[in-house]
Amino acid sequence: MRIQEIYPKDFPDNKFLLFHYKSNFYYDVKITTKENGLGWSFEWILKPFEKEFIKNLKKEFFQDYKENTKYFIMLNEQEEEIAQLAVGHQKFNNRARIWDIYIEEVFQRQGLGKNLIEFAENIAREWKCRAMVLECQSSNVQAINFYVKNGYSLTGFDLTAYSNNDVPNHEIRLEMSKFIL
Repeated sequence: MRIQEIYPKDFPDNKFLLFHYKSNFYYDVKITTKENGLGWSFEWILKPFEKEFIKNLKKEFFQDYKENTKYFIMLNEQEEEIAQLAVGHQKFNNRARIWDIYIEEVFQRQGLGKNLIEFAENIAREWKCRAMVLECQSSNVQAINFYVKNGYSLTGFDLTAYSNNDVPNHEIRLEMSKFIL
């Protein structure tokens, strides 16, 4: 396996990623306001879906909002593309962000995700970033477990990041991070 940097200029019609995952569980958030009205508590509860949740999403890899970003693909021994990674430097707060990390389903659970995340963290260290951040959906329990296993913690969430129905759709945006310096 090898990781190769790619550039937007080499893809005049952009490059599309096809994200796909399945889940039988999601994290539901319970928000409680303190009795005196001064503060809240949050509880994340693992719950089963009524039926298997399937997510299919097609999106452009190169996007203008991903400032200061490097793009990579992972190739197998046959030179077939099997994974993608986009990692950017958020200079205003000196953090690196994993914008995209995806491994084709047949190549998952073979240690490639760990290789990609370590690769991204090394880039962040070269940039002298203080932390790595990423986003994940509350329905993607497999990815959440992967990030936790690799040292990431929940640091925030957004109940309306994707639509006004994120909570009932069980697709709450979770922010996860890891200090790297």
